[in-house]
Amino acid sequence: MKIERIVLTGGPCGGKSEALVRVRKHFEQKGWTVLAIAETATELILGGIAPWTCPDRKSFQQAQMRLQIAKEDLYLEYASRIGGERTIVLMDRGTVDSRAFLGKEVYSRAVRELGLDEKKLLERYDVVCHLKSAAGSGHYTTMNNTARREDEEEAARLDEAHLSAWEAHPRRIVVPSFPDFEDKIAFLLRELDALLE
Repeated sequence: MKIERIVLTGGPCGGKSEALVRVRKHFEQKGWTVLAIAETATELILGGIAPWTCPDRKSFQQAQMRLQIAKEDLYLEYASRIGGERTIVLMDRGTVDSRAFLGKEVYSRAVRELGLDEKKLLERYDVVCHLKSAAGSGHYTTMNNTARREDEEEAARLDEAHLSAWEAHPRRIVVPSFPDFEDKIAFLLRELDALLE
């Protein structure tokens, strides 16, 4: 049994949460078993653990990484138990996304303090799909995510930071921001089909 570990990443308002739903449905209709992990940072923020409630940004990202790893390990364990010839564990963001929020040096320190290894964190994912943010396209909004606080300029900066954070991954798909979101989803599904079939 092969389990594909796929992470959806990108700046705010890239469509990751909706893409997760659509990718899951697409591959389930093709006979894959698909397990989906919701965004960990949003879960923490809505639960009261946030960058503005933690002592500093690094401690929040460390909390996010710890919970993300625990969730990924649990889903991977159950993916192997559930079975299925072709299985995907699909994630709305991954541990390496913390680098976009911390910068390279602070991220490296945060990873070391947790007893982790940057290269091994990258290796936790088979495919990385970067969905470009809608920032700068005239379609940016904070209305569809109550945990989102970034203005459009900050969202564009974070989008570039996420691109940089994952640049060393060997199987990365960069999905442009299309005026019509359906075109964006179609592009993503075509690219994933080509990689996984």
